[in-house]
Amino acid sequence: MKSKVLMLETPEKIRFTYVIAELGTRAAAYIIDCLIQGGILLFLLIIGGLNSFSIISNGEDGYLYYAAVFYILMFLFQWGYFLFFETLMNGQTPGKKICQIRVISRNGDRLDFQTLVIRNLLRSADSIPFPLFNILGGIVAILQKENRRLGDLVVGTLVVVDNGFNLKEPDFETAISMTEHRLFGKPLEKDRLTEKDLYILRRLLNDKDSMSKDALERTTATVAQKLKRRYKLKDLDDISDITLIEEIYKAHTYED
Repeated sequence: MKSKVLMLETPEKIRFTYVIAELGTRAAAYIIDCLIQGGILLFLLIIGGLNSFSIISNGEDGYLYYAAVFYILMFLFQWGYFLFFETLMNGQTPGKKICQIRVISRNGDRLDFQTLVIRNLLRSADSIPFPLFNILGGIVAILQKENRRLGDLVVGTLVVVDNGFNLKEPDFETAISMTEHRLFGKPLEKDRLTEKDLYILRRLLNDKDSMSKDALERTTATVAQKLKRRYKLKDLDDISDITLIEEIYKAHTYED
């Protein structure tokens, strides 16, 4: 089956191409996540069962209260599993990572916590009429070309093949497309940054607020140094590394 390719245009008018994750791959990732959840829940059930048996054997009060709290915690774990990992791993769960797919925003923006909360709350609707089997979600995904389930449609996300670009290992020894820029006071070369390079810059700019201060300084210094060498930019001590990166990224607005 031929993979579906989608071109997205960011608010800065920069275009990226993504391969839409196939339904079979998404199903495999979901099964892996369910197996991981099942293993953890089985462990919790064993612990909970032993504690309940101990309470009953000792004739202690509070068994029903303990059981209610335990089952509420299990429910929160089942629902929060996807939310926790997709927030921590930037749109991936262990299953998605193994299957090399990722949730992204339909317009290229960073996934925020509210978006992921709503997306995962609607996971229960996907399971209608059979819990654990995303029957309705699968039907909805089949009926539209981007394979998006209900949660994706509501919050504007989709699942794509992870391109595997490493933010920590940028490579700018490539062609660059730039016009003269007011900030640098000189015309820049008329070549083009590759889509990989632009993706790395966008990921960095999207993730900068969630990175530690030290990690951000190290990464931006590395990227800015490579850009300065590539463009032969000098005497820019008054321009911060992150500003330089932002300006170069914005200057790549796509023009037909």
